[in-house]
Amino acid sequence: MQPIHDTAYPALPAELTAAELEAAFTPTPTEIRFARSQSRRASTSVLILVQLKLLQRLGYFPMLADVPPIVIDHVRAAL
Repeated sequence: MQPIHDTAYPALPAELTAAELEAAFTPTPTEIRFARSQSRRASTSVLILVQLKLLQRLGYFPMLADVPPIVIDHVRAAL
């Protein structure tokens, strides 16, 4: 049986490895420029990038309360 994050209704796994974080949640320079052009505040840019990367990975916007803190920390560090 496939894990839940690989089915038709994807969800984030409970724990992400460093390789998964790097592959799925590291923003490109173009994505960083886009986020910075949309907001003057760094915290808002981080949230824009988090939602962008989650949309790319899952195909929908999950509630931020459901996002593991490690994802947000990874995006913040990349920014």
